[in-house]
Amino acid sequence: MWTSATQENDSVPMKVMRLRYAGTCPCGAEVPAGANAGWDTDARTVVCATCLATRSSTVTTPPPSTVSEATDVRAGPPLRERAQADAGASLTREYDRRMAKRDERVRSRLPRLGPLLLAVFDESQSTKAFKQGAEGERRAVKRLLESSGDQVHFLVNRKLGHGRRDGDIDVIAVSSSGVWVVDVKRYADAKVRSEKRGGLFGPRTEHLLVRGRNADHLLAGIPKQVVAVTIALQTEATLSAAPVLPVLCFVDAELPIIGRVVVQGVSLLSPKGLSKSIRESHGPLDPQAVDHIVERLDTALPSA
Repeated sequence: MWTSATQENDSVPMKVMRLRYAGTCPCGAEVPAGANAGWDTDARTVVCATCLATRSSTVTTPPPSTVSEATDVRAGPPLRERAQADAGASLTREYDRRMAKRDERVRSRLPRLGPLLLAVFDESQSTKAFKQGAEGERRAVKRLLESSGDQVHFLVNRKLGHGRRDGDIDVIAVSSSGVWVVDVKRYADAKVRSEKRGGLFGPRTEHLLVRGRNADHLLAGIPKQVVAVTIALQTEATLSAAPVLPVLCFVDAELPIIGRVVVQGVSLLSPKGLSKSIRESHGPLDPQAVDHIVERLDTALPSA
């Protein structure tokens, strides 16, 4: 994701990149946005062209023509296009697989009546749920891309690690406030609430209710997603301190109008509410740290 070459001098890793935002070199020189400059990964500072040249005579700033806008994590369009294209992809593939298997099964058993039956009868609700879930994920990602602002970067439909097939993460949003790990659920016209039970003579517990029924199972996969992100960031001490914020994002559901509902440490939000929360939340990460986190997660958690 960082552009051009990486050089080392006196064991200090140095990367040459084109800045999306202005920075200040330790020597005091201001480096404008769009300029080619060095990035000291240990000190996490911008290095101007003059200081870059004095650190190592072998380091040269690449000409503008060698820097690809598509590889700049702050460039926007390529990363966002990937996010929109990846939204709902896994669910759509599973839906298509099940539909193809259904078609083959019916036609093989009933060669003459099969085509008519397939045209008349809908797929099972369990199969249709994948199609509905994919549409909900696409709508949620579209809203997030449109409303969260240019300072937020999205990775969509990501595995929990290389070679893993035990789940995926619907949406990862990276902003100055941290890393938002988002699991998208579509429940049309369903009332979503939290409920506290126990206390006094027993432990007090929090529960998720959907349409008045216990839905704690929707929370079960989130800890594994949070752990996958946390492990990916622990490879570097400067990234491990980034806050990881778990969210259940409900599409077409009815959530409380006032206040953010949190159940077992997981925020319950609509796409609109999530966009607003990300946009209005501010935290410890500067633009360079955000870029670095996006680069790391993009590598560690491949597209599903």
